[in-house]
Amino acid sequence: FFNAEARATKHFSIAERAYIQTATKAKDVKHRPEVMVGSPSGKDHWHLNGGRNYMAGLIYDAGGRYFWHRDEIAGSLV
Repeated sequence: FFNAEARATKHFSIAERAYIQTATKAKDVKHRPEVMVGSPSGKDHWHLNGGRNYMAGLIYDAGGRYFWHRDEIAGSLV
């Protein structure tokens, strides 16, 4: 579309390699701190991801454990 596929592939490969290196280092950590991630989604609501959401996977790959990791929802809890 923009004739920038080679440039995009190069940048993606750099990010992918860094991500894989971090996930590999964190794979066997003995203590995974619990992490809670959310954001305000209105005056009286807070947006939270389910335990099968991609964000839970990112936290796990970084060496943490998402607070709602036992939850089976892939989308949003609220």
